[in-house]
Amino acid sequence: MGAAQTGPNAEMFVPFQPYYRPVLFKRRVVTLVGVTCASMFLLFVFILSVPVSLGRAILQFFMPAGQLHELYTFACGLYTLWAVTRISTLLYNWAIQGLSQFYVKIKEWTLVLLKCVYFALTVFGLIPVLFGLLYEMILLLPLRVPLRHTPVLLLWQDWGLGVLFVKILYAGTLTGPDWHLKRVLEQVFQAGVMQMDVVFVTTKLVLPVVVTQLHLLCIPYTFCSVLPYLGFSEDFAHICHRRIYPGAVVILLIVFLLKFQLKQFKRLYVKIKNEKYLIGTRLVNFDADALRSTFTQTES
Repeated sequence: MGAAQTGPNAEMFVPFQPYYRPVLFKRRVVTLVGVTCASMFLLFVFILSVPVSLGRAILQFFMPAGQLHELYTFACGLYTLWAVTRISTLLYNWAIQGLSQFYVKIKEWTLVLLKCVYFALTVFGLIPVLFGLLYEMILLLPLRVPLRHTPVLLLWQDWGLGVLFVKILYAGTLTGPDWHLKRVLEQVFQAGVMQMDVVFVTTKLVLPVVVTQLHLLCIPYTFCSVLPYLGFSEDFAHICHRRIYPGAVVILLIVFLLKFQLKQFKRLYVKIKNEKYLIGTRLVNFDADALRSTFTQTES
């Protein structure tokens, strides 16, 4: 053994170390496993119970009589805890930088928060609700509700449908041809929340869309409400009220198609006329100064 230890691998040799078994080794192992299991159990109980309870309390405050799915309550509670944790961390980091810097950050982020609330209430609140109402009045109510039954409008479902339509219209607008709404959307989303111009968003995006939706909702309803005063029966006015929205959409589509076809026919007519009768599209050997001097000499 001594000769073996003096060789080139002597540095790799590890001397024998006797093993001493700790006191109460089995109990310590069992205690470690038990404490680990208990910690994991309490952690999962906290993760599953606290967000669900908090989300259930928040959603029941806004929807007292509604049936709540546990997945929605868990997501609401989890996002609420994340938001509280994030806000607390930001406030702590700002407070470390000093009181004046803290007030500056509070003022800056309060303005950003107000912009976010306004943008959410208008673009993701009012506009989707109006889109959902239009979709329900045009398609869903004529198909699923008989004429003699009273329709019940659920704004939450209309808002969900409207959010879906807003996403589809947003994607279609950005991938479609260049027009003013596409330019407005690109400018708004390029500016972001921090540099968002509230006046520009209101005048160029919110007001035109909301006014168009209100026209589509209110004009047919007002027309049907005036019919009894013009001598028509209540039943006829009721039938018109239930069928005027899809009829108005069909009429608008027909008018749009006719205008589109008329424009295409005009373009085709101009193209055929130019190909048949137009000799050239630019003047050759035209000197404006020489023509002006010739015209002056002729007058004199």
